[in-house]
Amino acid sequence: MFKKLFLSFLLGLLFYTSFSQNKITINKSCSYYGEKTPTNVYTFSSDREAQSILNMILSASGLSSNFKLVAGDVPNAAAVILLNPSTKEPERYIIYNQTFMYNIEKRINYWASVSILAHEIGHHLNGHSLMPGGSRPSLELEADKFSGFVSATLGANLEDAQAAINNLVLEEGSLTHPPKSARLAAIANGWYENNKSKTSSIKNTTKKHTIGQRIGDNGVVVYLDNTGDHGLIALDDHIWATTKRAVGNWNEANDACNHLGNQWRLPSKDELNLIRLNKNLLRKEIQYTASGERISTEDYGIYWSSTQCSNSSAWVIDFSNGEQTCHETNYFFGIKAIRSF
Repeated sequence: MFKKLFLSFLLGLLFYTSFSQNKITINKSCSYYGEKTPTNVYTFSSDREAQSILNMILSASGLSSNFKLVAGDVPNAAAVILLNPSTKEPERYIIYNQTFMYNIEKRINYWASVSILAHEIGHHLNGHSLMPGGSRPSLELEADKFSGFVSATLGANLEDAQAAINNLVLEEGSLTHPPKSARLAAIANGWYENNKSKTSSIKNTTKKHTIGQRIGDNGVVVYLDNTGDHGLIALDDHIWATTKRAVGNWNEANDACNHLGNQWRLPSKDELNLIRLNKNLLRKEIQYTASGERISTEDYGIYWSSTQCSNSSAWVIDFSNGEQTCHETNYFFGIKAIRSF
């Protein structure tokens, strides 16, 4: 018995040390609000929420990642260049403060977190972090425009795309960062450019679609690819796991979606998060207890995704706060359906 406990302790210690921190030296950086980024920073593995946002931004922009995402003790978020000690080659990183990002989402909204990460990604994709001199107003405005463009692609309205700047940036600018009014204008420029492109495309062909467009009686477009011809439709209707229950275990959730026909299915974790981000486009969800009793008209439920964490567990998302957790598949949660077109 003692031997088993000791082995378990060693395995746990090995698991813990595999996630130990790294101390790094930053050579060049572009920070979000203009605070000076420390030269020496401790970094940690990124959390699932930030990684999910990163994947959505890259998918929306149609670009591949040329950087690594890590958490660290920077003031907010920064695009930085590090020198690899082994190869002596520069490497691109985005470092974000987990406490800062958590408070941003709680204080403002989820889109504020999206726009901040999109801004830092814009620095790397535009090559700003490789330029000498660090942050300067013209580069910050280019990154803000990219943030506005991507936010529009993901379905944010203009107010949400500008939320982080509106709530946290002072009106006066600095030597490295432009004033609030200029940054808001840059985000609006990217946001309108995206929507103008969508509008122009729709005028040129009847095959194009828009985020929020209703398809049939109970489908809503929640994602579009760059062509506007293909994307994802969420079912805007209540799904019953059985004739008596509006919640179900993971297997019942999969079966309930498959039985709808027409290629409806249980959404993956990233797809379910897209539905959550666009839940304002859906009708108010009706929540029920396990016995079928109506308890709410707000969509604050927890829902199954099709993405498994293990053979006996799968990811769920809390629509009230975006929290993503793993649960055993025999738990009961709500059900959303999605299909591609």
